[in-house]
Amino acid sequence: MEADVQDAEGLVLYQTEGCPYCVKVRRYLEQAGRSIELRDLRGTPDAVQELIAATRRRTVPCLRIETAPGDFEWLHESADIIDYLAARFAEEG
Repeated sequence: MEADVQDAEGLVLYQTEGCPYCVKVRRYLEQAGRSIELRDLRGTPDAVQELIAATRRRTVPCLRIETAPGDFEWLHESADIIDYLAARFAEEG
């Protein structure tokens, strides 16, 4: 999955390569044949600061969902993220 190829506009997954919970979400995306923007916290200080500023946590995976221009909801927990993505992709067809 490449960060510039997006199936679902307004979604960004904050993650790290080695995190098993992040792997679980990325594996779901791959199996679903979908891609969203990925922001890896390792080596990307701006992504770390964005996540902490918004959630007061550095925990990954975290899905940023744009609900309206400039308004975001943040979803932690891999199982919750996968459930959200499955429902959203089902709506999009």
